Amino acid sequence: MSASIFQALAAEAPGLEGHRQIVRLAVNAVAAARGLRQPWPVELPDDEAERVVKLLSGLGDLSQWGAAELGVLREGLLAAEDRSASGAWYTPPEVARPLARAALSEITDLHLDDDPAGVLAMSLFDPACGGGVFLVEAVRLLAMAYAGLLYGTHAPASLTVRAVMADVMKSCVYGVDTDSAAVDLAKSACWLETSGLTPIDWLDDNIVIGNTLDGDIPTALARRLNATGPLAIVGNPPYKDKAKGAAPWIEARRPRRLTDRSPDELWRP
Repeated sequence: MSASIFQALAAEAPGLEGHRQIVRLAVNAVAAARGLRQPWPVELPDDEAERVVKLLSGLGDLSQWGAAELGVLREGLLAAEDRSASGAWYTPPEVARPLARAALSEITDLHLDDDPAGVLAMSLFDPACGGGVFLVEAVRLLAMAYAGLLYGTHAPASLTVRAVMADVMKSCVYGVDTDSAAVDLAKSACWLETSGLTPIDWLDDNIVIGNTLDGDIPTALARRLNATGPLAIVGNPPYKDKAKGAAPWIEARRPRRLTDRSPDELWRP
């Protein structure tokens, strides 16, 4: 993607709220390119919105965009010092995928049996969710597991997985981020994963603006904390006390190993 286009976009609508509107326009453009309805209301003057859309069209085939590309856009709108200060570094899917698989393996090995309802009892939480790439990669795995158990197959068809995706997301996906534009992105990434079959606000109680270090958690997750279903923490390592979003109640809910993994391992303890 072009740094010059990112700079031009940031100049068109500067500041956090301006960036949020650019992100919403980008999601709308991706939706239109896929033949979906445009989900987000945008609060920019018509002429400014037209210039932003024209700039976005120079970033390639928007119909192929997902959480990763939208995350790169958000990162590109920020100045280098702002990226460092906020921790806004977006993870490519090829890195997020094995990390999500490793985080899930710790709870699926312990808790998952032959009952598909057991999948819906699980909670995926990214305490600094950014654009939602970890949540999307993790929920794909859970949706495959759910579809497989529901229909009695080890290799559910992609259409079958897609059909159950919305139910699995609503039950299992939770995230927090301090950046309102990133929260919009995470909701949008989940919405695109369901092929736009849900309202854009359907995860408003699941993915929220806040700071997990201050104890902020999604309302929907708070309702599940006392339930018996397990919690998987997904997101960027390193974790523990130096990670963005760590909090004591999270540590108390995570499955435990008898020994710590070494620092150079690519998945969290």
